[in-house]
Amino acid sequence: MGVRAAGPAVKAALALLAGAAILILLAVTPGGGARADDARTASFTQAQADQGGDLYRASCASCHGPALNDGEFAPPLKGVRFKSKWSGQPTGALFGYISANMPPGQAGALAPDDYANILAFLLQANGVQAGQQPLPADPQLLSGLGWPG
Repeated sequence: MGVRAAGPAVKAALALLAGAAILILLAVTPGGGARADDARTASFTQAQADQGGDLYRASCASCHGPALNDGEFAPPLKGVRFKSKWSGQPTGALFGYISANMPPGQAGALAPDDYANILAFLLQANGVQAGQQPLPADPQLLSGLGWPG
């Protein structure tokens, strides 16, 4: 029985299979599917996270709390609620928010590298492992990096 003699259900099934085959080929063909650089994620070094922890304790803990989720005056910076708000966004969104708004009354008072180090500390506090590449302090570069992990 040829395709011409097949009924509408068989033709629909063959079209579906052909479409699935094309999608599979696109996914495994170099340059055909998602590129590696489309899924770039932020990375930070342990030194950045350590420096960020010191900066956090000096500039952020009075509102957010020493454990990042026990502050009397500000929302938690670790845990499910924090990750659900920020993990689907580019890392640059959080960097932009904290550098434009924190600390309250002194927004932008820290150097860009300081904000990047605090961000590295927050990532680590939310279960992201340190890597070999430092987290950039450039909002433009960070806007192209996804939440790691």
